[in-house]
Amino acid sequence: MKAAQKLLTIATAICLLLAASGCGPELDSTDPRERQKAIQKGSFDQSTLEHVAKRDRDPGVRQAATTKLTDQNLLAKIAFDDDDGDVRHAALQRLVDEPLLAEYAIKCRSSTAAEKVFSRISDQALFAEIAIHATAYNTSLRALKKVKEKRLLAEIALTSKHPSVRTATLTSLTDQNLFKEIVEKDEDPSVRMAAIKLISDPILLTPLAISHGERSVERTATKAITEQRFLAEIAQNALHSIVRQEAVYRLSNQSILESIASKDTESIVREAAVKKLTSQVELVKRSILERDKKVYYAAFERIFELVGEKRPTIAAQNPTDSRITFSFLILQFAARDIPLEHRTRLSWHLQNIVSTFLNPQIASDTGALTLLSVTWKGRRQAYGVYPIVPDVKKAPGIKGEKFSISFSLKEKPGIYTKSWATAFPKTVRAVPTGMFMNAKVEVEDLLGEVLQSLSQTKLEGLATSNNTLTIRRTAIKQLVDQNIISNLALNDTDEAIRTAAVKELIDQDVIIKVVMTDKSKGVRYAALGELSDENLETMTKKKYQYGLQKAAIDVSNKRIRDKRAKAP
Repeated sequence: MKAAQKLLTIATAICLLLAASGCGPELDSTDPRERQKAIQKGSFDQSTLEHVAKRDRDPGVRQAATTKLTDQNLLAKIAFDDDDGDVRHAALQRLVDEPLLAEYAIKCRSSTAAEKVFSRISDQALFAEIAIHATAYNTSLRALKKVKEKRLLAEIALTSKHPSVRTATLTSLTDQNLFKEIVEKDEDPSVRMAAIKLISDPILLTPLAISHGERSVERTATKAITEQRFLAEIAQNALHSIVRQEAVYRLSNQSILESIASKDTESIVREAAVKKLTSQVELVKRSILERDKKVYYAAFERIFELVGEKRPTIAAQNPTDSRITFSFLILQFAARDIPLEHRTRLSWHLQNIVSTFLNPQIASDTGALTLLSVTWKGRRQAYGVYPIVPDVKKAPGIKGEKFSISFSLKEKPGIYTKSWATAFPKTVRAVPTGMFMNAKVEVEDLLGEVLQSLSQTKLEGLATSNNTLTIRRTAIKQLVDQNIISNLALNDTDEAIRTAAVKELIDQDVIIKVVMTDKSKGVRYAALGELSDENLETMTKKKYQYGLQKAAIDVSNKRIRDKRAKAP
């Protein structure tokens, strides 16, 4: 009984307190309209309004309570978290604390909604924070437009989460060292490219061109440099060959170009350097000593560009230069008998012969080259067919050539001669106008007639040392020791040498090992062609890595077709 009286007394006191605060039965009403009206007309303390704004189930009631809140942190929380858009909007309208407004703009996924608070922010540092951290890209970009201080712009350029914003910031900056830092550290390639294009100081550009690691950045840096001393440094030291090539295109220092033309490890760089040489002495050396066909073409054509059909003006400095000069004059004289449109292509084979007999290991047995001559005749194969090509009314036939090389040596009697002719197809369905087929010239066949007289020891040295490809392949064809040939086929670093060696192998087990282990498709295919019919058939019936089964089937089918073609 006493307990019941006590509870009644407490309940009465609570009612009196609610009545005194204006919070009476209206806030306990089940009708949200009554609760909303009570909030709008009543006077409540902040704790009551907070309770209603956070807990009431009706958004209209929560909105009414929110419009009377003053706690900025609470308003920010409601603006972020409430389920109802009108309630969030009401909270946002009451928010005046700039850091909290900036935080709202950063977190808001809608750039349109985020931008509405910009008019209540005046601190540029806060706009910088928005530009750096905003969830929405457009919010970040619009905040960037509000920032004018260089220090803040630099921070945005370095740290904004949006690459496009970092890029957009760069146009408002001029600090060259900052651009270099961005090129070195930014994770996005588009930002790095935008930054490198804004650097003009060659002192900053040169190390980027040499060793940045990204070729597009290195090439862009190189293209921005005009001073020769920096270009020379890049041309000789850049990490990537395509960058060195770009620097060579812009380089004019002849001594450096000569060094690059003879020493660079990549043919595209040497070719670029050769095309800019003016020294006839150096061009002659490149024409005789160059091992890459394209670089040789560049040197040969450059000489004819400078001197035409005349002899180059060369003063030999030593016996080696004298031999090179004499060899070139022999080559040049012989090349005059080749039509101009075929001269560069076919003179490459003459260069292979000339350079072969400059090799001391060979010249000690054969003596120097004393004569080199060529004959060239055009050929034409007509076909009695009508083409299926719409723009050709009548089959005009195919043009070709017959090419002969003759040479003599000081210590060898007689003249060595060989001819090669275009292998025209037996039949054609259509022939495009002006079609020309080159003869397949293999100077190794001609040189082999000379090298076969050398000792096996000397041939081994020629095949395994750092000689030209022509000398090495010719020597391999003359070797008889299968152990040496097997070692070259399995272990040589040059794909062309492994291919040449495979074609001279006899041991089927070694050939199978090459097929199964070589990483070069060309070498594996060549090895398949050397397998016996039985071993090749076995390879066609099993699945292997590198697509060997399909390659074996292709080789087998070709072998069958060739046998049928030779059958009477």
